[in-house]
Amino acid sequence: MGIFSKIKDNLSHGGVAVSLIAPASVSMSNPVLPVTVNLVNNDQPRTVKSITAEILANSRDTAVDMLRNDTRNRMAQDNYVVDQVMAQSLLNEPFQLNSGETKTVTLNITLNLTANQQADGALGKIAGVIGKVNSFGAVFNQNHLTYSVRVTADIEGIALDPSADQPLQLV
Repeated sequence: MGIFSKIKDNLSHGGVAVSLIAPASVSMSNPVLPVTVNLVNNDQPRTVKSITAEILANSRDTAVDMLRNDTRNRMAQDNYVVDQVMAQSLLNEPFQLNSGETKTVTLNITLNLTANQQADGALGKIAGVIGKVNSFGAVFNQNHLTYSVRVTADIEGIALDPSADQPLQLV
């Protein structure tokens, strides 16, 4: 295997594709989210070291930066994306995925929120953490908080691990 083949494997996730199936929402009264992960290997045999499933709070903010005004006194705008892990489930048992093989794994993510977080519309504390990300001179003027489920498979010998995302609603 030459150097270009190794680079190609690292950039193409080694021929392993990941997809997920999960409910579109999770309830605070039953905060367990079952996630089905499908792995398909279209290349040489690979070892899957672990699979991680996460519920993320995603903040997409626009910051108006007062320090970078140009000569016409306009303000510059930057977009920031911050992902905060709210809950996680990990399958830490390595297994072999042969060429042409499909493997399905189910993980359960339990969302443990305190009474204060539930009273704050489920994510008051997460929003507070995301608000601390701003830098000196930046004022956040558009804060949009969304949620998603992400699964990532840690494949031995591959630098860019394959992953899949799906939007999620907290109700």
